[in-house]
Amino acid sequence: MKTEIIYDGTPALIAPLLLIPFIENAFKYGISLDQDCFVHLCLQVKDRQLEMVLENQLLPERQKDHGAGTGLAHALKRLNLLYPQKHHLVLEEQPHYKVRLRLDMRQIDR
Repeated sequence: MKTEIIYDGTPALIAPLLLIPFIENAFKYGISLDQDCFVHLCLQVKDRQLEMVLENQLLPERQKDHGAGTGLAHALKRLNLLYPQKHHLVLEEQPHYKVRLRLDMRQIDR
């Protein structure tokens, strides 16, 4: 596992457990004791903008089920409810699985 966290120190709030389903999937579908594998997580918070890039090996025996679980579907629903038009999510599957999430955590002026 390779982890990189960059934080500018500016206070920013995020909904509890919002990132957990993405990280769980990386381990569920990308880790094996029998094969070489990896999980890379880069998390950056700058000016109340979060950017997460999470990559993992896509193991052949688990490819057919990858991303099909309810965890990602629920995470997407939460993003749409809690951060409407304030997030951008891209899921890629080639050559390995990659999640790119950008999230605007700035308060909306009322």
